[in-house]
Amino acid sequence: MTLSIRNSAPANSAARPAVFPVVATPTQSQAHADAKTRGFTQGHAAGYAAGLQLAGQETAAARARHDAEHAGRVSALEARHAAEVAAVRVAGAALVERTVPVLADSEQALFSCALELAEALLGHELRDGETSARAALARAQGTGEADVPVAIRMNPADLAVLGGDSGMLPETLTLVGDPALNRGDAVAEYPHGFVDARLGTAVDRVRAVLAGGSLPEQALPIHAVLDAS
Repeated sequence: MTLSIRNSAPANSAARPAVFPVVATPTQSQAHADAKTRGFTQGHAAGYAAGLQLAGQETAAARARHDAEHAGRVSALEARHAAEVAAVRVAGAALVERTVPVLADSEQALFSCALELAEALLGHELRDGETSARAALARAQGTGEADVPVAIRMNPADLAVLGGDSGMLPETLTLVGDPALNRGDAVAEYPHGFVDARLGTAVDRVRAVLAGGSLPEQALPIHAVLDAS
C-alpha cells in the first residue's frame, strides 16, 4: 500500500511572508509622544501667531476706515458750520443795513422832540419875568471872579425887574440895558472875554452836539470863550 500526500494549495500560488506587528520600546514610545506634543505646540503657536497677525491687520483696516469716516464727518460739519456762520453774518449785515437808518431817523426825531420840549419849558419859565431875570443874572455871574470888572448886558425889562437888587450887587459888576437881547438872556463882558448866557445859544449848542456838528463860535463853552484872549 502506497501513501501519497497531496498538497491542497494551488500549484501556482506563491508563498506569502509572515507579518508580525512592530512592538515599540519604551524609549521609542516616549520619543513619539514628545514629537507629537511638540508638533501640536508648534502648530498651535503658529496658528495663534497667524491669527494675531490677521486680527491686527483687520483691526488696522477697521481703524483706518473709522478714521476716514470720522474725518469726512468732521469736514462736512465744519463746512456746514462755516456756511451757517456766513449766512448769519449776511443776514446780520442785511438787518443792520435796514435798521440803522430807521434807528438814526428815530433817534433824530427823539432829539428834536426833546429840544422842542426843552424850548417849551424854557418859554414857560420865561413868563415869570422876575424868575427869568434872576436866572439870567446868575448864569452870567456864575463863572466870573468877584474882583474882576464885568459889565452884564440884559434886556431893559429884566433890568427893571432887578432894579431893587442893584444895591446888593458887587461894585465890580455893572448892569447895562440891551434891547437886542430877549427876556431871560444875558451876556457878561470881561476885559479879556465874554460869557454868553443866552438861552437860545445854549439850545443851539445842544442841538449842534446832538446833530454831530461843530459848535458855533458864539456857543462855545464858557471857559473856552474866556480863554480865547
